[in-house]
Formats: sequence, C-alpha cells, structure tokens
Amino acid sequence: MPEKLTITAYKDYNYTDSTGQFEVLVNPSNYDTNQSINYAEEQALGSPGSEPRFQNIPSEECKLTLIFDGTGIIASPPASLKGKSVPEQIDAFLKVTSDYSGNIHSPPPLELVWSDFTFKGILADMKVNYNIFKPDGTPVRAEVDVTFKTASSTQESLLQAKKSSPDMTHIKTLKAQESMQHLCQQIYGGENYFVQVASANNLNHLRGNKVGLQLVFPPLTNK
Repeated sequence: MPEKLTITAYKDYNYTDSTGQFEVLVNPSNYDTNQSINYAEEQALGSPGSEPRFQNIPSEECKLTLIFDGTGIIASPPASLKGKSVPEQIDAFLKVTSDYSGNIHSPPPLELVWSDFTFKGILADMKVNYNIFKPDGTPVRAEVDVTFKTASSTQESLLQAKKSSPDMTHIKTLKAQESMQHLCQQIYGGENYFVQVASANNLNHLRGNKVGLQLVFPPLTNK
C-alpha cells in the first residue's frame, strides 16, 4: 500500500490500463465520504401515512483537501513535483485527473489509493484557495478542495440495474385502495403484468382481492 495518497488515471471504466499517476505532496488530514438514497413518498388514497418508495442511489462522493506547496519546507516531495511552482503542481494534478480521454469522450476514471482506503470515480469538483504569496504576488501555498464521485463501466451499471425491481421477487401485502394492477405498475412499470402475478399466486380472479392479502410478484419472464 502506498504511504502517500496516489491517484491513478485509467483509459476507461474497466480500470485496467493506466494513463498516468499523481502522488500528493502531503497526505490529507482527513477525508469524507457521503452516500445518499433517494425515495419518493407515496400515499394511497385515504391513507393517513405515506410509504417511501425507493428510486435510486446516487453516486457516492469522496471529499478531501490537498496541499500544494512551493515554500521548500516539504521534505522529500514526489519526483514529479520537485522544483515545480504551485501553479505547475496544480497543472500536474489536473493533467492526470482532468485530461480529456478519447476512449470515453470525457476526463478519465480515477482510482484513489492510500493505505487501506480505495475509491474509484471521477473528479467532479475542485476549488483552489491560494493563501501564501511571495512579495511579487506569486502563490507559494494552496489548499485545493476536491470532490470525487463514483463511476463504473456500462457493464457494471447494467449488473447493478439487474438488482432493480423487475428482476427481483417481491412480496407485497394488499392495502386499502390498492389493486394488483396498481402494484404491477409500481414494480414492473406497467399494469399488464397482472396476469402473470395472478398465475404466480394461483388466483382465478383478478379483482376484488381482499385487503391484507399477501401477493408474490416474481421476476418478469417476458419483458
């Protein structure tokens, strides 16, 4: 494991062929990761409460602050940054993290590695704060706040998508003002799958199902 945070750029989202690497001057004092889950609030007609319905999981974020220094007080800087000014150091960082990749028509996928910490994604945001200067105004110290967001290949995304509602078995309890068709719309995105659901539950009638009836919604067999 590298002693300093190392950022490696790759040709595509398979994260196999490296196109460049950047080793930080000073390890960050801390880093933050953030993961949220989006729900839509759904409330059946006449119901006193609402039932959250899963929508999606946005990209995870990793936020940290990098130090770029040209005062000379940093012992043993990486060879790629040695003797470079602060603007040149930042340019070296951007060359690895932001240069346009013709393979994916966007900046490159990145892998951040530091000790046991690993994060794969893209550079999403960057804010530079210059805070020490020479008398002539040349910056010799900068703190750069960066945000990375997770990113994966189309193949990995499709594998994740197979975990979504239409390809999973669901068990639902029929509530007031609900129908099998309504639940099919929620789960499969269309009401016309109620015949498959009725068959899976050994039902010979499609209407008038009782409140509290437990129904199995199988993975779609004909999408």
